[in-house]
Amino acid sequence: MRLICFYVAFFAIFSVRADLIATLVTEALRIKHMADDLGNNKKTTSSNQYKKPSKQNRNQSNRRLSDGETYVVKPNDSGQNSNTPMIRRQQFFSEGYIKEIHISPRGDKSAYIAKNNEWRSIHVLPIVGQNAFANIINDENHIKKMRFVGNKYIVYVYSDENNNMKLISVNLETKERKDISPIDDAKSIHIANGKNAIMTISYNGRGYFLHKIDLLSGFTQLVKEDVAPIVAIFDNDLKLKLCYKNISGQTADVFINDGTTNGRQIDQINLRQEKYISATDGYCWKLSVGKNNQMRLASFNLKNNAQSQIIMEGVSELSDCEVLFGENGTPLLATLCRNRRVTVPLCNSAKRPIERLNRELGKSDWHIVDSTQDRKVWLVCASDPRKPNKYYLYDTENGNKKQVATSINSLEKTNLPTTKWVKIPTRDGSSIRGYLTKNYSDKSPLVIMVHSGKRYNWEFYPLVQLLANRGYSTLCINYRTNSDEMVGAEFTRGTMDILDSANYALKNKITSAGNISIIASKKGASHAVPAFLKNPKLFTSCILLSPIFPSGNNPLLNKKTLNEIRKPLIVISNAQNARNAYSSSAGLGSLFSYILCKEAKHNNLTAGLIETSLAKAHKNPKYEKISAKDLGEAIPLFDGFGLIKNNWTEFNPEEENESNYDML
Repeated sequence: MRLICFYVAFFAIFSVRADLIATLVTEALRIKHMADDLGNNKKTTSSNQYKKPSKQNRNQSNRRLSDGETYVVKPNDSGQNSNTPMIRRQQFFSEGYIKEIHISPRGDKSAYIAKNNEWRSIHVLPIVGQNAFANIINDENHIKKMRFVGNKYIVYVYSDENNNMKLISVNLETKERKDISPIDDAKSIHIANGKNAIMTISYNGRGYFLHKIDLLSGFTQLVKEDVAPIVAIFDNDLKLKLCYKNISGQTADVFINDGTTNGRQIDQINLRQEKYISATDGYCWKLSVGKNNQMRLASFNLKNNAQSQIIMEGVSELSDCEVLFGENGTPLLATLCRNRRVTVPLCNSAKRPIERLNRELGKSDWHIVDSTQDRKVWLVCASDPRKPNKYYLYDTENGNKKQVATSINSLEKTNLPTTKWVKIPTRDGSSIRGYLTKNYSDKSPLVIMVHSGKRYNWEFYPLVQLLANRGYSTLCINYRTNSDEMVGAEFTRGTMDILDSANYALKNKITSAGNISIIASKKGASHAVPAFLKNPKLFTSCILLSPIFPSGNNPLLNKKTLNEIRKPLIVISNAQNARNAYSSSAGLGSLFSYILCKEAKHNNLTAGLIETSLAKAHKNPKYEKISAKDLGEAIPLFDGFGLIKNNWTEFNPEEENESNYDML
């Protein structure tokens, strides 16, 4: 070390420039400090210090990694360890956290759903002008989604005390609210918005209903009623252009509205591999999955049946491609979800704006979440796994970019661990995509995150970063869309994808067997539970968030199954009907818990339940206890694992909070 410093100083003496001498001396001191740090690392085995790698590991870390391998954790990766300061859970799920954001058709207002205890507030902000104040729409119920309808109205959906969806319109000028729910007992409502009217597709458990609702007159018209799902495409004037009929299994007949009573059939499609996304008077557009990770966007001339197509490479799932169409109905650009999001132009007018945004937001993924009606102003989301999402308004004509919101302000300056995308090989010779947030130690527990149906992308997930801060590695996996197909007699393809992800983690020494937990949401639970029950030596615990199972195939209602589980199985749900299912659950196993929450999604209470469950299962002392205020929102239908009583404040059943519990 002294020899290195001597050579640096010797070179500095014969240099002419004084500033260069100062720079070299500073560099010599920096090298000396680095050497001292390495010397200190040799004398200690503290978990938060970087150890000098062995010769074998040095060779491993210097070579380039191929697809399917994990990455070598370096000191500057900001990995979390046992000595990393704990970040309060409230910072990850703070008030004001943005769930959904939109821009008005003229581009003079933006609106977003913000967290206010639960998702209850819609903030409407003028973009230009001196009266830049927020018009806040509060609702005591859980607001699920919202839309602008013209520049005068906002409509939003919430669920009432009976888990029925209600549709409310708000006049932004008069502040008048109206209940415009198309049916009284809707379990889901989908909206297509026009200038001053909307089309809704509602489902009540028995059938589907298509309504047209005029917001100016308040008139509601039933357009169609059917027991089969209604899939329809409308133009900007809400005229029906295309619909699916005769949906059976994974096939559907496609009809266009040609003015006749029943329309004209133009195609029969495989719903897993094809979907129509737009239609005008003369053309319709279809996405289809091709071979070798190719996506085809085909246009059909409805007059002469002529076809043309655009081939986009690197995507193999319909959900990995989103197309933005221009005001005239032709495709403007496409966002492709590969290992990271990529926005590609589909016409000349989109090339320059995309190039500008790539230069200005190049370090982050970005995608368009909304736009004005003329497509001249884009609402852009810049996402990064280490930073909360930032939202910008981008004027495509003059190139001006203005930030309008940040999803979580409390974490904007926090140093969080990095995420890497990984290619996970599957046993059938294919592969799935995953996002790995690696902890500093290869002995850390791993949490495999199984999505609800909405695939993971290169963006910020508060729960992932919370778990990283508590000492866990996470692997968010995108199981395949044909996950319901059976592979053999026992497992679905989705279950196999989970097991292959666990094997990938073991092979790449991310963690060890028996040190893996699963967190699965909604539909992902039907694939996660079989993987967990059949492999008790591989998995430590399984946490289900508002699980959804195929009809008649819910393993959580089988007492024999629950009595035989050998590892903790925790359900966090807001399903009202779960009360009846577990009203006589006294004989269930001691490792099963079912906690009823008002909002079983990623919020402060649910995150507290998750980290407490993981802490007990993995014997991890690093977790934040749940406050008495949040605890009042949790009701244990069954708590064999002892989460409520044993880990938090004492719980009095007589003080149960009988609030309204709604389905997600």
